[in-house]
Amino acid sequence: MVSPVAVFRILGDLAVEIGGREADPGPHKQRLVLAMLLCRANCVVSTDLLTDAVWGDDPPRTAHKNLHVYVSSLRQLLRPAGGPDRIVHRSGGYVMRVETEELDSLRFREFVRAARMSSALAGDHQGSKVPGASEHAARLLGEALDLWRGSMLADLADSPAIRAEADAWALRRVTACEDWAEAAVDVGRAAAVADRVAELIGAHPLRERLRAVQMIALHRSGRRTEALAGYDEYRRLLAAELGLDVGPVVQNLYRSLLAEGAGESDPTARTSTGISPGAGTGTGAGSGRDTVPKPRRQTWPQTWQTWPQAPQMVGGSVGGGAMSNASAGRPRLLLPPDLHDFTGRAQHAAELAETVGVRRCSVYLCGPLGVGKTALAVRTAHRLAADFPDGCLLIRMRRSDGSPRPVTSLLADLCRVTGTAIPQVDDEDDAIALWQAEILGRSLLLVLDDVAAASGLQPLLPGPGGSVAIVTTRRELPGIGSLHRMELGAFSPAEALDLLARHLTGPRVANERGAAERIVAAVGLLPLTVRLVGGKLAALRHLSLSAYAARLEHSGSLLDELAVGETTVRPLLGAWWQGLVPQARAGLRALSRLPGPVFTLAEASGVLGLSLDEAARALESLIEQRELDSPLAEVTAHAVLYELPLLSRLYAREQDQPEPAVASVAEVPSG
Repeated sequence: MVSPVAVFRILGDLAVEIGGREADPGPHKQRLVLAMLLCRANCVVSTDLLTDAVWGDDPPRTAHKNLHVYVSSLRQLLRPAGGPDRIVHRSGGYVMRVETEELDSLRFREFVRAARMSSALAGDHQGSKVPGASEHAARLLGEALDLWRGSMLADLADSPAIRAEADAWALRRVTACEDWAEAAVDVGRAAAVADRVAELIGAHPLRERLRAVQMIALHRSGRRTEALAGYDEYRRLLAAELGLDVGPVVQNLYRSLLAEGAGESDPTARTSTGISPGAGTGTGAGSGRDTVPKPRRQTWPQTWQTWPQAPQMVGGSVGGGAMSNASAGRPRLLLPPDLHDFTGRAQHAAELAETVGVRRCSVYLCGPLGVGKTALAVRTAHRLAADFPDGCLLIRMRRSDGSPRPVTSLLADLCRVTGTAIPQVDDEDDAIALWQAEILGRSLLLVLDDVAAASGLQPLLPGPGGSVAIVTTRRELPGIGSLHRMELGAFSPAEALDLLARHLTGPRVANERGAAERIVAAVGLLPLTVRLVGGKLAALRHLSLSAYAARLEHSGSLLDELAVGETTVRPLLGAWWQGLVPQARAGLRALSRLPGPVFTLAEASGVLGLSLDEAARALESLIEQRELDSPLAEVTAHAVLYELPLLSRLYAREQDQPEPAVASVAEVPSG
């Protein structure tokens, strides 16, 4: 990123840098003018407010003329940084034009806004949860708070107008501290939070949200007695100072701590303060908030999962005679077996069965690696077998190395498994036409698994008639408008816990539910990864869930944990990685160096070595290929958050070795 020409700092004493060198803003009154313009950067500041900031209640008769002189001097000072265009006269006042990266208060505001968006993803945002979002929020808030160098404009505090601005910003600062404390507790920094919040409470003893997060931090640090004492101190202080009772949120937290002391489960394990930002003193400033992770859409690429190299035959032979099997009343099933531990997806399964079995519309299931698209398609095909008397078939659309299979190879497979005899032809278009003609009037259900692109899919899709297809793919398929689109994301926490419990004997999950929640969250709430860790824990019966959760959370190589015997996630990721163009691999490797999975455009720009505009184009290209996600929609360009999926980030970090020179990552092809 290019360094700004001018830098203005007001979160502390007023300071100006131009061209990397400190600049003197001028005499005291001129500094007051600049400070007030910066306090309301990019907004019209009336001459009356500027006059009040400089002279208070006793302005001279020449106040407006003097203001004009101060503004002219400031324009001259800022000439190397766009002087005349920096301070613009508008009706009734002046506007100071400043970019976000040039003014510390604007940077603070952007950091806090991005952090709150990330915190929403870590908690309950439209039923979704992003792993790593709390860590990202805590880091952004830490960066925001590090911008403060003391009290805002302390060197100009003799001006009542400046003091009023500083007081408003001081409240924003303490609210950001509360945001940081909640996020930091959420990622296991309870001891550090307890110490820092104690200092803040000394300055803001009546802040209900501070008191609540202090109690949680003390409790999680093993200092339950201090947490209870803090509540008692707060209750007495509220009654003495304001004649108020403690709000219901803190009261409920206190009662939960007392109940925990009587042997109940940890009352703070799944609950944040539940008090909205900005809540101060008094009763009922907020209500409890459940912070158990919720399901969300992930975007790591999909490759072949746990099925055999070729579809396993169930209930028929591979040779000819498909029609005879159908006429005997037993449909041909050339499908992998239905998973014995299939879990969840009730709504998706109902929609898929309705669309395919009743409406007879073809469907494509879109989603990332490990979400169980193939498992859902196969389960649906088994359940609808009676509705398709000519057979239910699965055809794999990629080779084992992840490369797309040619259409001629796919057609040969389809003809073989359906017992269709079409003449040998050299022209691919003729072969496609013969295949389409042969399946007219048949009632087939085709599962076309792991489609790479629309061009390889279109020739195989059944035309009008009784046959339909379920297509699974990790990418969008533009140009296939006739298919009903469904998207799968990660499991809900309840579904993930249910799947984990199916693999473990006895009440292990029920007895250590909090640790089980940490395990499924650590592996991204994916059916594939939950199934793998479930298999491992089933074998390691001596290992407690809390010990394994800690191992996952602090593992230097989480991918090594996602393996049971010869079953591992690495080959799937390797096939996906080889299918990427070099520019995409270079971009993902760079993004994997970021501290967490969730990041901003500015952070991406830094690791990619691109300007903001170039970085935005590179990220958009990766999103189009579904190698990257943007967890929230309808946000501004400056506030947008991006997410690199867990498995993609881990594998890209392992592959972080330079490749031969290629075009800029800003030129990643969209196809």
